[in-house]
Amino acid sequence: NKLDQATAADAYTTALRLFRAIQDRDQEAACLAGLADVAMLQGAIDQAVVLYAEARDLAHMVGNTAAEVKCITRLGEIDFRTGNYSEARNAFLQSLRLLDEIDLPVFAAANWMGLGELALFAGQNDEAEANYRKAFPLYQEAGHLQGIAMTHLRLGDVKMARGQFQVAYESYQQALPALRQFCDAPVLINCLQSFGNAALRVGDAEAAEAAFIESLAICREISYPHGIAVSTGGKAEVALARGDVASAQDGFLDALTHFEQAGWVLGVANSLRNLAECALVIEDFESARKYLEQAATQYRMIDSLQD
Repeated sequence: NKLDQATAADAYTTALRLFRAIQDRDQEAACLAGLADVAMLQGAIDQAVVLYAEARDLAHMVGNTAAEVKCITRLGEIDFRTGNYSEARNAFLQSLRLLDEIDLPVFAAANWMGLGELALFAGQNDEAEANYRKAFPLYQEAGHLQGIAMTHLRLGDVKMARGQFQVAYESYQQALPALRQFCDAPVLINCLQSFGNAALRVGDAEAAEAAFIESLAICREISYPHGIAVSTGGKAEVALARGDVASAQDGFLDALTHFEQAGWVLGVANSLRNLAECALVIEDFESARKYLEQAATQYRMIDSLQD
């Protein structure tokens, strides 16, 4: 919650001053990375980028490869979130090269997962699946149950991309009980949102709505702006599927605001496209054209892997 985040930020800031005073660069880098983690939870992406970059450079200077890898990985994840796909790919590959020197299976898996997501986004489903399957044994080696579940989730995403909606629906269902048990909020949110999307595709609107409501509650509890945006948009999609266009429009507008605040370019573009779809349903062609033009502008901003 916000209080815990503020407490953590204060603790990291105090520790940072002390470690700087005694010139302990390793711990200074760790504190900077910790502050960046808090900034990410608060949705302060620009601040997180600055902090991760500073921690990365400091870790590199003192030869702390593990800390450097963590920061590069996180920067790659931010690049992916904000549509800088070529930079994200470079970051994940750089991390994997550095990981040849040290044994950090969880971070190696995270980078393979990142490459998998990039491939999936580019429509390279076979490459995506191959990367996810490289991550799976690494998570198993580390006993990282949340990571194992996330891999099942992402393999479900591959099935979604291939149009195998029922298989994806079942894959997400398989992952959810373990995620709820271990209470890893970001992973649980991700799986709930993906399950909601799959449920919509197989016509289970009730399950979809329940998943998006659950994920939205968790996102609000941990003050996760990006997750709030995705879950709000998901609820709007359920409303549209049920023919409640007015509620869908309100939901997509709310999601659009959250995506803009979170800096997620693709989410902004998709929300505008969904608003255009709502406008078309009620034959408001002028608004539909406006939203589609705005969505096209956002899509053109995205630095895709094909460029």
